Amino acid sequence: MSDFFRDAFLISGFSRSDAILDGVLIPITDLAKQRGFVLHTAITSNLASEITLEEQLPVLLRTLHEKIKLHQGSEEMISTQTISKTGKVVTVFLHIGPGDNCEPVLTLMLPEDM
Repeated sequence: MSDFFRDAFLISGFSRSDAILDGVLIPITDLAKQRGFVLHTAITSNLASEITLEEQLPVLLRTLHEKIKLHQGSEEMISTQTISKTGKVVTVFLHIGPGDNCEPVLTLMLPEDM
């Protein structure tokens, strides 16, 4: 099988670091560590605009951490629900995936952020 992309040129790239610099992702590692997480953690700006960060984010992190301990969800993704600032029920996903250097990182997001 030939290497289809052997002569291809990279037109554009957008790393996790770029997303943090651009404000698309907001780092929350310190808060996540207080709730038992050990990996670098970020929240999408889209989700951050839907919830109260001071009140709901710690609860979301605690809930997702408990689900991880109970082995609920797939190997890459766990979800829960919360109420948005506007009163609608929203699903929140916690995804584990590779960071810029292939290290495991966590991202909290809404379904449309995937």
